[in-house]
Amino acid sequence: MDTKEQELQKLKWRCRRGIKELDLIFTNFLESHYPLSVKQTQLTESLLDVNDLDLYDWFTGKSEPTESELSEHIQLIRSCTKKE
Repeated sequence: MDTKEQELQKLKWRCRRGIKELDLIFTNFLESHYPLSVKQTQLTESLLDVNDLDLYDWFTGKSEPTESELSEHIQLIRSCTKKE
């Protein structure tokens, strides 16, 4: 397994959340945008340090993070959500 594949596997593992909808949101994002830029990786990792309830509120638009970079990154991730 090469370094990029290992990085992706580690990121996918960290994206496993207690709320299934968050799992799907992060998985769809990784499937459509990987490999990520260094900045996207940093922002994604910052999001993964946030508790699930706050993330859920951010992704559903109930609230927004105070940092504009995180807010923009959430918009990017939301755009990857598969519509059925």
